[in-house]
Amino acid sequence: MPLHDASLPPDLFSHYTPHLRTLPRLQTDAALPATFTLGHFRDGVIQYAPFDFVNPDARLVLVGLTPGRQQAVNALNAAAEALRTGADPASAKLAAKHTGSFSGALRTNLIDLLDHFGVQQLLGLGSCAALFADRGELVHFTSVLRYPVFNTDGSNYNRSPLAHPELERCVREGFFAELRQLSPTALFVPLGDRAGEALRLAVHEDRIAADRVLNGLVHPSGANAERIAYQLGRKPREYLSTQVDAARIDAASDHLRAQIARLRVGPAMSAPVRPAQPPASCPPPARVVVTPAAGPAASDDDGNDLHAQPLADDAEFIWVPVARDGSLFTPACATGNGFQIGPKEAPIAVRDYAAALAKLRIQNPPRWRRTNAAGNRGLVSAIGWRRLTRATLRG
Repeated sequence: MPLHDASLPPDLFSHYTPHLRTLPRLQTDAALPATFTLGHFRDGVIQYAPFDFVNPDARLVLVGLTPGRQQAVNALNAAAEALRTGADPASAKLAAKHTGSFSGALRTNLIDLLDHFGVQQLLGLGSCAALFADRGELVHFTSVLRYPVFNTDGSNYNRSPLAHPELERCVREGFFAELRQLSPTALFVPLGDRAGEALRLAVHEDRIAADRVLNGLVHPSGANAERIAYQLGRKPREYLSTQVDAARIDAASDHLRAQIARLRVGPAMSAPVRPAQPPASCPPPARVVVTPAAGPAASDDDGNDLHAQPLADDAEFIWVPVARDGSLFTPACATGNGFQIGPKEAPIAVRDYAAALAKLRIQNPPRWRRTNAAGNRGLVSAIGWRRLTRATLRG
């Protein structure tokens, strides 16, 4: 069964209610029954778990990539138990969403991170633990891919859905449609780079306002224990392993603190201020946070320093990413197959330069392949953005 099978009903919870009523309790690491399979794609499978509930009045929206196996099992067990004890469908959906969403060790880490940066104060709470207890009306839990997605080997899917046409369609038809049901004054917290990438695309397409997205949290997964400990100030920098990019975490933390401080000064839940729109012929400015390299900054065509993020293009100038070695993403990076962009594990081939540049603007960090001075083809990551004249690119 392919994704988006036309035979699937629009109300999946009602469709699966008979199966949930007879579902035996699943163990945490259990595979989801084949009955709950929604469809297959080239790299894996998408299955149903009851993450259907949407809270349109939420003041805070926590956004993950996709429910993991533990979260899916917890949601299925909660819905099954609620239905068997006489709960109505709406109550069962709510119980499943609040029980399964960001459950396990991930939830404890998430609460600690939110409280560390003062998100609870924006909501008038003593701790964000209340969001998972008696103040659930303040929060909406969701994922870029609403239903659990697994790789062919059964592991949790953790790559960019925007690099896969079928999964990008799920993002647009599922997550982006869900955004329309939420309050325009809600604050969004992406959990991980993949969720952040989808929210940057939503900002880029003016689906939500940039000032409502709180970027900067380390992903709260237990696999990130060392990074979490550092961001929380529990582990000194000098004791970190070489696997931890302390400079990147520091920059992200500073950005998040500054944004929350601005929200404290003004009403945190007031109507968002949308950015001024550029001319229709120019793409809206992306907001990709990267850390410029240490040492002297490079200069653009006007002699300005390298910028951490691109600003608005205009008829004469365009912003392009620059790598640590000084190479730029220009039309010269193309091969016979077009432009190769994205991370090594999930490359994307794009034929058109403008389309490739637009995709780079929602990646964090932007990555592309180019041929260096020695003639070797390799992958580089952006450390900033430089403004060039369009004539320079055409030249």
